[in-house]
Amino acid sequence: MNIILIAKQTIEDFVSTKTTTKAKRIFENCEIVLQKMEDDVYYFLCQSESDEHQNYEVEIDFQVVDAPIPFCDCPQHENEEFCKHVAACLFFLQKSKDINHPSLQKKHKKMLIY
Repeated sequence: MNIILIAKQTIEDFVSTKTTTKAKRIFENCEIVLQKMEDDVYYFLCQSESDEHQNYEVEIDFQVVDAPIPFCDCPQHENEEFCKHVAACLFFLQKSKDINHPSLQKKHKKMLIY
């Protein structure tokens, strides 16, 4: 699976409606930083919604064909594979279909790539 496929699928295919609502709020209001990409694995820092000084490490692995394999170091991830931080990062990827596009930061003020 690659980044193009996530743009064709809906995030709701992987995430509950309740989590999707929370993830949209995080995507719109919190900072999401794509730290690096290696092969088909994307590494993020996703700001906590409740504490602006707290960031969670998120990894999304697109090497498997059926679905992305997520990881987040937040407590919610232990109970829900696609937590709100993972889902927010999926929104990030969906909105930035071309990760290398030079105007990416202009598309969403909270999107940062280092």
